[in-house]
Amino acid sequence: MFSLQSVAKHFGGQAILDGVDWQPSPRGVVGLVGPNGAGKTTLLRILCGVEEYDGGTVAIPRGCTIGYLPQELAESDAAGSALDVILQGRGDILEIEDQIEDAQRRVEAGEEPAMLEHAELLERFEQEGGWTFRSRARQIAAGLGFEDAVLDRPIHTFSGGWQMRASLGRLLLSKPDVLLLDEPTNHLDTATLEWLEEFLARYEGLVIVVSHDRWFLNRVTTHIAELQAGRLSAYVGNWDAYREQKALLVEQRAAQQSRQDREIARVRDFIERFRYKATKSKQVQSRVKALEKLESIDIPVEDVREIQFRFPQPPRGPQIVAEMRGVAKRYDAVEVWASLDFQITRGDKIALMGPNGAGKTTLLKVLANEISHDGGDVRLGPNVEVSYFAQHAVEQLNPDASVVDEMLAAADHDMAPRVRSILGAFGFSGEDHQKRIKVLSGGEKNRLALAKMMLAPAGLLLLDEPTNHLDVESRQVLEFALNDYDGAYVVVSHDRYFVNEVARRVVHLEDGAATEYLGDYEYYRRKRDELAATTPIDSGVGVVQSPPNPNSKKEARRAAAELRTAKREATGSLRRRLEQLEAVIAQLEEEVDEAQLKLQDPHLYDDEAKAQHWNERYRDKTLALESAMEEWGDVGTEIETIEQQLEAEGG
Repeated sequence: MFSLQSVAKHFGGQAILDGVDWQPSPRGVVGLVGPNGAGKTTLLRILCGVEEYDGGTVAIPRGCTIGYLPQELAESDAAGSALDVILQGRGDILEIEDQIEDAQRRVEAGEEPAMLEHAELLERFEQEGGWTFRSRARQIAAGLGFEDAVLDRPIHTFSGGWQMRASLGRLLLSKPDVLLLDEPTNHLDTATLEWLEEFLARYEGLVIVVSHDRWFLNRVTTHIAELQAGRLSAYVGNWDAYREQKALLVEQRAAQQSRQDREIARVRDFIERFRYKATKSKQVQSRVKALEKLESIDIPVEDVREIQFRFPQPPRGPQIVAEMRGVAKRYDAVEVWASLDFQITRGDKIALMGPNGAGKTTLLKVLANEISHDGGDVRLGPNVEVSYFAQHAVEQLNPDASVVDEMLAAADHDMAPRVRSILGAFGFSGEDHQKRIKVLSGGEKNRLALAKMMLAPAGLLLLDEPTNHLDVESRQVLEFALNDYDGAYVVVSHDRYFVNEVARRVVHLEDGAATEYLGDYEYYRRKRDELAATTPIDSGVGVVQSPPNPNSKKEARRAAAELRTAKREATGSLRRRLEQLEAVIAQLEEEVDEAQLKLQDPHLYDDEAKAQHWNERYRDKTLALESAMEEWGDVGTEIETIEQQLEAEGG
């Protein structure tokens, strides 16, 4: 695997990387963490060869493949459909396909040498996974949220976020030895995030991922590499393990430093007392040399960003802060809700969850009166002020104003003295305060808009993806401020750790309905998993779950027993199907081997019709074998799922 030795990188005289040493193991998932500006993206760009470094050594073994997904896509010249973009991840197989077609044309034209070339190409095609890579591409596309119906759409008709997903799919299909992912979670919804977590956990190589999503880091990482103050420190375990190890290390080093300081003070006192006594000169010189050789104890740098502000507390509002009754909303022919009911009460801490397109952002916009609804009733409580943070909040910033002037213009008399501490909490240092807004990056503008929102007291906060572009420390600042806030708020966020910290009520939007869970994200996730576990399994053998009568414990026990019986019967049917598939697979394997032997015979190509017949037979049998193997795996998984449910139920 690659190794870094004393790698340095400077920007404008500032050392971003200052003697970085690193040699990760060849497998596992490494979370590369650190505050914004620490050099995480720079390090990834150096590793994949798109950025130069100023000193040190980067050693990458010959033949080691590295794939890189940047935070933002450059102007893309990608052509073709979304599926075409993903398939480019195996450009080598696509090239072999073209060569096979060319050889086939030459075989049909009667060129004898092309026959052997055609056979060799087919063998290479199989060895590289040519018969399965298209189905694999479709599986990855589905995991990333692409429906089959849209895969053939031209890639340029998709939004930037979906184009980024296609680029991620292309990278995952290519399976490089080292996979570098820079903030891959920014454009993914929760379902897709969970799929990606499963994919990376099984990845046969090294994954280095930059992410501020602590839930994601806890789920996938086997190691954490922290970049801070130009140096890299490696830790074993996930995010929580890293935080525990670092806290312990800081405590130990601080204690060592304290002991060393006391020893230094004692030695210096001895030197001063006996400096001019001839009888003690040797002892004095010995202690002077000892002090010169003494190595200072480095304490791992901790972000000391202090939380010195809170949201302005709103005046005590009405019990019902906002209410939606029978609200309908559609975009042209697309219906988001037909009749949605939703209520926000005083002090509610709500997170909206659900798949993309379920209407989470739309709900915030309707409540903020940013867009109109098509039916029903939307009401705010008396004297309730609404503060809304949206993705387009940056458009309301004055591009010619400085950062600090923009904040001061929005601050009242009480908040003006706290403007600079708020800016510091969101990553704006003293020299950043005088920057013109028009020179800020998109992420910096987002952070400024969020900081500005904290200046005005409001009874209802509506926050749409507020954690985008925030580092972990800034997210913790926001979590503290929200938990301390007495008003009501509704947040939409894909940062599950953040949601778990700030939500006390989760509302799941899907299929035009709102389902409430009175708890944090972990409670919501657990209840959703329990619901999924009791959903009827589509095994083709008629397993149906009838909910028990809540008024009759006897009826509930009878219904549960019937369900267990149905599950056991389903398992029997599935096992019989598994045996059938095993017989089919054995037969298909023999037929594939037979066709492969035929295609390896050079004399076969003396007869064009026979050669074409065996080519087609080989392709058809290989595809049938692949399909049977996939079904065999699905049936096996289904049996395992039912058996686990029966075991959990004591049946």
